[in-house]
Amino acid sequence: MKKRTKKKTGILLLAAILLLGIVVTIRVITDRGQTKDSVSVAEAENELEEVTGVSLKLDGAYLTYADMEEVLERLHLNDYITYEKKSGAKKVPREEWNTIYDKILDYLDSEQRIKKESVLVLDVNEKKESVDTSIGSFPLQGMTLEEMKQYRLYVTDQKILGIVKQEKKSESTLANVYLKTLADGKAVVFFCGKEYEFATKSTDGELSNTVCDLVFEKEKIKEIRKKQDTITGNLITMDQSEIEIEGYGKIPLAKRVPVYKIYGTLEEKTFQDIVIGNMDVRYVVGNGKVQAVLLKEPANIKNIRVLLLNEGSPYYENVYLTSEQKMKITLGEEKREAEAGSVLSAAELLGTSEEACKIKAADHGKIYLTKADGSRETLGYSGSMELRHSEQGYTVVNKISLEDYICGVLPSEMPEKFHVEALKAQAICARSYACMQMVKGDYAALGAHVDDSTNYQVYNKNPAGEKSVKAVEDTVGQVLKYKGNVVEAYYYSTSCGHTGTMENWNLSDDKTYGYLKSVWVKKDAPKTDLSKEKNFRTYIQSGDEVCFDGKTPYFRWSAALDFNQKDENIRNILKEQKKANEKNITFYAKDGTKKKSLKGFGAITEVSVKKRGTSGAVKMLKLEFENGMALVKNEYNIRRILGAALKEVTLQDGTKNTQMTVLPSAYCVLDYDKNTKTASAIGGGFGHGIGMSQYGADGMAQAGYSCDEILEFFYHDVKIESIY
Repeated sequence: MKKRTKKKTGILLLAAILLLGIVVTIRVITDRGQTKDSVSVAEAENELEEVTGVSLKLDGAYLTYADMEEVLERLHLNDYITYEKKSGAKKVPREEWNTIYDKILDYLDSEQRIKKESVLVLDVNEKKESVDTSIGSFPLQGMTLEEMKQYRLYVTDQKILGIVKQEKKSESTLANVYLKTLADGKAVVFFCGKEYEFATKSTDGELSNTVCDLVFEKEKIKEIRKKQDTITGNLITMDQSEIEIEGYGKIPLAKRVPVYKIYGTLEEKTFQDIVIGNMDVRYVVGNGKVQAVLLKEPANIKNIRVLLLNEGSPYYENVYLTSEQKMKITLGEEKREAEAGSVLSAAELLGTSEEACKIKAADHGKIYLTKADGSRETLGYSGSMELRHSEQGYTVVNKISLEDYICGVLPSEMPEKFHVEALKAQAICARSYACMQMVKGDYAALGAHVDDSTNYQVYNKNPAGEKSVKAVEDTVGQVLKYKGNVVEAYYYSTSCGHTGTMENWNLSDDKTYGYLKSVWVKKDAPKTDLSKEKNFRTYIQSGDEVCFDGKTPYFRWSAALDFNQKDENIRNILKEQKKANEKNITFYAKDGTKKKSLKGFGAITEVSVKKRGTSGAVKMLKLEFENGMALVKNEYNIRRILGAALKEVTLQDGTKNTQMTVLPSAYCVLDYDKNTKTASAIGGGFGHGIGMSQYGADGMAQAGYSCDEILEFFYHDVKIESIY
């Protein structure tokens, strides 16, 4: 009997152990399954911060139903987004969180910045801080991704926010890679700026140095699909959806279009590195779209494309052109001539066609913009004209040699009466500046590099005289270089006696702009600290005739400002400036909290200088309202705000100007009267104050300085070199 009891006890104990093992196993499996399928708090915080702009700190390691309820309440969406309530401590499954997050995006991500993308993970760095994928490289935060696995992810242009799910696909495709070599069972490919090596059974050596799609199966290349078709030609226009190729027309872009530089060291570039109209480019085409771009040689910068503005706008209701010579007209495949003196109409030539119409005068003749009756409205333009039609109207671009362009800029930016050495310095600055703008491609969508206004350089507003032409010819091809790179040679009319740096534009003085240093515009430099209000006030209220531009009209000026009934205008300017660049405009309520708008701020009660830069320019302007405050940075923003209240500016030669809408410079002191809502300003200089003072350059030339010496005075550690 005792033996049976002992045996029974043993069986029960074994059963209990087995049962406990089953329970533990079930718990572990359940926990593992839930953890794997759950959302980490770090991941949820990352996803939420991107869409809300606010850091929502949550407790614990994984997102719970209590957390999710708190999030929806804090976002004021709990009445709009519903879900099945469960225990607050229970972890939220990833699938359910995706549904909730998608609804949050519907309400808050109006610009649709956050997208769901299917990606192939190529490489995760050793510290698991970054990941390379089929759509680019990203920092990796609060999540785990495995190499050569396919995922559906929440992403923005800059980062991965969260994992939607791991996709179970037997095959994965890596599109538009540059296949460098194929040998010994290995494919060496270049993608997203990095080199990768993959196993493959393919032995087709002819695939080397081509653009291909790679199809993977079980982490090995199953198939290599070569992109066969190519087009060669100059890039003329581009936007986010399509490009225009010279001699071919417009063609749409694939979702991701890599730009490979295949001369010299293989590199991946961007569309911004393509110099419009000056670069021999090969386009890889597939499925009716551009899939990749190959840069075969460096840009050959000889021509520039200038957008001719219509009273500040790129668009015309119609454009009329004429020439004293016959005009050759090209529209697609069609070519014809127009008689000398005839008036061409963009509306008649183009209608609503999307093709570009090119017009060139015979025998190097010039083309004029006219009224409908043929009466001229502009000086003549060398080179050729390109007309385009869009929904907004017609645009006109002048394609011209860089040297002819500088001939059109020089007399428009600097008086012909200036000393020839100053004119030569200006020509080199203008050429350097133009080269930099050609690389930037701000007007790529309209087929231009620059426009003809003060947005860039004023062009073809005054005829080029003998001195201007000589200055351009004497400096043909010459530009300023800093550490081997062409510089943006900023210049302006007149200094206050001291020049500024990128600080004036609320930009950091990084190594790129090391050539721009603050200098006194005179032989002997005092050690006065102009960032101190007292020092600057003393200096600006006195003359300084020993400065090279010290005797010119704008070297010193005074201004009368009236802020009465200007609140609405100033509010609109602030709103516009904040939209353009948020970091330059900040709003605060009376309690010091930041605000997105001026709503409820009331009327302006005072305007003052909050901070000065090292060169003396106003670095931060303070506008006080009844219920808040605005801080304004960037010299042009400051000049526009104060310009809105301008009544009159008096120059040091006694000239008065009542038409100005922008303060001459940010080098000024300001005295505001609260009782009358008026202010007086005393200042110096005309323009942004960065780089070369044009009147200062002329003063130096008159004093015997050469072109090279003038440039080396205003721009530090630069060399004058030729680009041709």
